[in-house]
Amino acid sequence: MAAISQFIVLLLVISLANLCNGGITSKFMRKLEASVDMPAEAFPPPAGYNAPEQVHITQGDRHGRGVIISWVTPLSPKPTVVRYWAADGDGNRRNKAHSRITTYKYYNYTSAFIHHATINNLEYDTKYFYELGSGNATRRFFFTTPPRVGPDVPYTFGIIGDLGQTYDSNQTFEHYYSNPKGQAVLFAGDLSYADNHPFHDNRKWDTWGRFVEKSTAYQPWIWTAGNHEIDFAPQIGENTPFKPYTHRYHVPYKTAQSTSPLWYSIKRASTYIIVLSSYSAYGKYTPQYEWLQKEFKKVKRDETPWLIVMLHTPWYNSYNYHYMEGESMRVMFESWFIQNKVDLVLSGHIHAYERSERVSNVRYNITNRLCSPVRDINAPIYITIGDGGNIEGLANEFTEPQPSYSAFREASFGHAILEIKNRTHAYYTWHRNHDNEPVSADSLWIYNRYCLYASKQHFHFPWRTVNRLIQPTGAAGQRESNYMRKRDLAILMLSAFAIFFSLQHEGHFSFREAWMHLTDEYPIKYEGDRLPPPIVADLNGDGKKEVLVATHDAKIMVLEPHSRRVDEGFSNARVLTEVSLLPDKVRVSSGRRPVAMATGIIYRHPRHGQPVTQVLVVVTSGWSIMCFDHNLKKLWETNLQEDFPHNAHHREIAISISNYTLKHGDSGLVIVGGRMEMQPRIFMDPFEEFGIGEKKAEQHRRSATEKETSENSGAVHLRHFAFYAFAGRSGVLRWSRKNENIEAHSSDASQLTPQHNYRLDVHSLNARHPGEFECRQFRESVLGVMPHHWDRREDTVLELAHFRRHKRKMLKKTSGKSINFPFHKPEENHPPGKDSSKRIPKIIGSAANIAGSAKTKKRLPYVPTITNYTKLWWLPNVVVAHQKEGIEALHLASGRTVCKVHLQEGGLHADINGDGVLDHVQAVGGNGAERTVVTGSMEVIQPCWAIATSGVPVREQLFNASICHFSPFNFFQHGELSKFGRIPDIGSLEVATPIIIPREDGHRHRKGSHGDVVFLTNRGEVTSYSPGLHGHGADWQWQILTGASWSNVPSPSGMMEAGTVIPTLKTIYLRVHDDRAMVLAAGEQEAIVISPGGSIQASIDLPASPTHALICEDFSNDGLTDIILVTSTGVYGFVQTRQPGALFFSTLVGCLILVMGVIFVIQHLNSIKGKPRPSSNW
Repeated sequence: MAAISQFIVLLLVISLANLCNGGITSKFMRKLEASVDMPAEAFPPPAGYNAPEQVHITQGDRHGRGVIISWVTPLSPKPTVVRYWAADGDGNRRNKAHSRITTYKYYNYTSAFIHHATINNLEYDTKYFYELGSGNATRRFFFTTPPRVGPDVPYTFGIIGDLGQTYDSNQTFEHYYSNPKGQAVLFAGDLSYADNHPFHDNRKWDTWGRFVEKSTAYQPWIWTAGNHEIDFAPQIGENTPFKPYTHRYHVPYKTAQSTSPLWYSIKRASTYIIVLSSYSAYGKYTPQYEWLQKEFKKVKRDETPWLIVMLHTPWYNSYNYHYMEGESMRVMFESWFIQNKVDLVLSGHIHAYERSERVSNVRYNITNRLCSPVRDINAPIYITIGDGGNIEGLANEFTEPQPSYSAFREASFGHAILEIKNRTHAYYTWHRNHDNEPVSADSLWIYNRYCLYASKQHFHFPWRTVNRLIQPTGAAGQRESNYMRKRDLAILMLSAFAIFFSLQHEGHFSFREAWMHLTDEYPIKYEGDRLPPPIVADLNGDGKKEVLVATHDAKIMVLEPHSRRVDEGFSNARVLTEVSLLPDKVRVSSGRRPVAMATGIIYRHPRHGQPVTQVLVVVTSGWSIMCFDHNLKKLWETNLQEDFPHNAHHREIAISISNYTLKHGDSGLVIVGGRMEMQPRIFMDPFEEFGIGEKKAEQHRRSATEKETSENSGAVHLRHFAFYAFAGRSGVLRWSRKNENIEAHSSDASQLTPQHNYRLDVHSLNARHPGEFECRQFRESVLGVMPHHWDRREDTVLELAHFRRHKRKMLKKTSGKSINFPFHKPEENHPPGKDSSKRIPKIIGSAANIAGSAKTKKRLPYVPTITNYTKLWWLPNVVVAHQKEGIEALHLASGRTVCKVHLQEGGLHADINGDGVLDHVQAVGGNGAERTVVTGSMEVIQPCWAIATSGVPVREQLFNASICHFSPFNFFQHGELSKFGRIPDIGSLEVATPIIIPREDGHRHRKGSHGDVVFLTNRGEVTSYSPGLHGHGADWQWQILTGASWSNVPSPSGMMEAGTVIPTLKTIYLRVHDDRAMVLAAGEQEAIVISPGGSIQASIDLPASPTHALICEDFSNDGLTDIILVTSTGVYGFVQTRQPGALFFSTLVGCLILVMGVIFVIQHLNSIKGKPRPSSNW
């Protein structure tokens, strides 16, 4: 009886529900206050010069095998290339697509360069990677193509509308982004809401594009134009509707035979999607009307059973906002929707959520007054989802009572998910986002009306099989045909074998002789006399790179390398221009020989359309620092010789050029760092000796005043590495670091402002003695600037980085007390001037404490103001110097030493096993003496062996292994190499500094860590080891004998014998933005490119012995890495050439050979089986 009573109560409830006016009106307590736009600083542009931004993709063709990739470059239209490749394919074989560029002006706004590139003929249901930009601005994304169009293909759509860029928009977007189900987004219109701002502020289009990029760059968004995309403003002279929208967001309307991008259609998986424009003409005989009429006829429900229509203005709306706005469009098209059994109609415009019943109002006309919608089983479900979070806020006023056509409504922000399961069922959920998590507030199963009420026959796609063989008639004809086939097959197979082997011999890429620039041989007795290596740069921003070469007669020459690929050998490179480093008035070459040079960009905001130019900075042997613009016109020059003793030469020198500034009004930053070493007088340049004599005589004539004494007291000690920071455009000295003391230069006392925006506080650093900070406090940041090695002057490098303290375990909170250590400072220390609650009093009190301290007798130095994005944590805050003695990090704003770690000289320093601890790998050569490794023990390491240790200082030994002759169990010592045909002259053995190449194991690792270690000996032996299991031991990978051999005569430290060969062992990326590293090994006469697996990919015959390591740069402007050789007699360029179809074509030829062989065997067997006796043949 209880069950029967419950059943009767249920029937009564259902009956009462049917008698009610409408469905459910949610009483959820939603947010009623207006939404607020997020500030523009919340959407910063990506790092890197001219970095691509606002990346978004959408379907690019009718069926889903095409993708339209759109992006914006703010400063220059180039590069215009999209590089893409399948994730499961060969990442080195990348396809390219070129973009079309468009720009527009709107009132006082001029857009950046908007790119649209269409990629076609992609594979279904395949993940693709694609890259945009170049250099350090390269950005990589990915997308997945949809499955092949078919009736039972499952697919999941996200549904969003009226998004905007408010804090509520961000909540909606983050809730959808965290939902792993969505594969594509159906967007119901109203994107940026730029027209809600004065003069339709089109900068809001830029910030909105950056806001949604983390989804739109990876998932296709199917766009619908709303009323906020019209941007029709004749009062400010803008009379073209939809101008910003149509320039920025391209859709595949032409593939749907549409005449406007505002209405179009696509097929995706099992869905046919039609997009309409509520704000374009749709009356009879209009283009949109006629297009839709034809479009419904193209829909094949046995192929795409689900039919979805998107438009912006809803047809059924029970809110008091925009009431009945879509009525005229409903009258025009609703009968077509019912006739074709449309499943869903998605719209926005109303800033709330509503779902309708299946209703129609096709009986309505002006005379019968039948204006009430009625239930219609063939009608679609209308969903209004304009609740993305826009600036106009929620629509929270309903019409009462709730109409019968309204099934569910709620005035909340949110998004929806549509999961198509098969041809008959789909599951729909709407998620409100006013809770901590996206709560499913409305959901239902949707049944496909067309499939349920169609005939019950199963969809069947008959496969046609073609099995016809063209055969000659008669037995004689059959025999003749068989004999002809065998002969033809034999000829074809021989030809195919010839083509196949020639392709294998040719290889897929090679380096060929391109250009050269010969110079007179200059005797180099001391290492300090070596010139800096050439530089490849695009100085004038015309897209063509030049090669800058330094000469011994104090000149910088600009060469034009051949952009074309030549096969007839080297040809002389054309000298475009040259600049002399000699003084303008007195042409004396003393101290003017270049020792270092670098190029870079110092201008942060070049004008739109203007080329991006670079500057050239040169440091000479007499410590003259000169800066030239792109036309080699001198911008400024300064001399620092007084800071250094005479008779010294540059042992280390490096230059850093960036567009960061330390003071308002500056353009860029130039940092120069170096260390001097005493030079024996017998090796001194006669010009320098003459100049020194003159300078000493001049000093003798001057009186020894206190000023001169104080100046001499500031000379740099030879053991110390000196740093100087200059304003890029003017050359004004901003700070310097000499003898571990900071010298700040200030012209305005008002600039003494603490740098709270930087993680590394200058005031707290000043309170400590230099060297007190240990680099273990920045252990992750230190590993981020690895690997490190130093062999010669060119290995001294300055790089900008962002250092953060190592995250320690949080202290247990005490009740009633909040523990806060801003900027990741050590918990046990409270540095002065850093109390966030009482900042200004703390600064004053700290200054007083420091002034009265016995430790620090000097006043606080000047703290320069960083004027460019100092609040952005991902910008650099230190300059890191890779020195002979190790790593040193200086605070970028002040020059104060942050930390310094001394590393053992020689070998490779990197985290080779990926355990987060710095390791040291050293290969031991001969040179007539045994070497011991500084490990805390006195273990003697024999020549021709490598040892790896972990930790600084050393904590443990990782492995030691042979690099001359491999034995899995290290059975063979160096003395036994003669048994295997090796030359037993161990004393002359030399080894190059080992390198680490990334190891692809399916996991992400820190850059420069966890890889294979590669060694090179002067016999040409290249050996590879990988870290063993759990990071201990080493697994031998491969060893090959190459032609990269050399021989040098031992010389004292710092001195060079004539004809000294500088070997090369480095990683090379065959493309500029490639992610697969190869090994480049070079000796005296040959260079070799080796794959990570140990196979030789290409070889280069060197015309002369290298005096510098080979330079890998793209001087031919084709995206392929080229090689530059520097010798004592000149500079040579080798251009990389490709056979783009060699691998594909050789594969096809191989398959053809296989097929022809199978056919030949089958025909031979058939001819034997059916061969008649000879007596009956004739």
